[in-house]
Amino acid sequence: MSALRTLYNGLRARLPAVFRRREVSGRDEVGNTYYRWFERQTDGSDRERREVDLGGKEFEPDLIPPEWNQWLRRTRVEPPSEEDIAKGKAFRQQVQSRAAFHAAEDMRRAARARSSVEEEYDSTDFIHQLTAQSTDAPPKQ
Repeated sequence: MSALRTLYNGLRARLPAVFRRREVSGRDEVGNTYYRWFERQTDGSDRERREVDLGGKEFEPDLIPPEWNQWLRRTRVEPPSEEDIAKGKAFRQQVQSRAAFHAAEDMRRAARARSSVEEEYDSTDFIHQLTAQSTDAPPKQ
């Protein structure tokens, strides 16, 4: 009996996706649908499988929101709620605005540094200083 059970479990684990009993775990704003199902292993245990259906679109990493990507990679145990997705979206927008602010601040600092360097090494000032020093200097003996 155990040999038949092992054979049955092995065949069941390799059945095509058409025969899977997938349950919809969620959908995102891009139109992706996320599924999970349990697959029987040859030792008789069940293993959870997760996948995404992109709805006919070609895969690009930006098509899957980070919260759903965490769920697919098992970093997150449960599928993300609408609240989790909204918090993540707000956090990413906050990070982008801070990054833009700091980039603009860096550009202002660089412009100030360039202008102070240009003022410091102004050639006309340098020439005036040399001529003033040569006229003020006592004659050499």
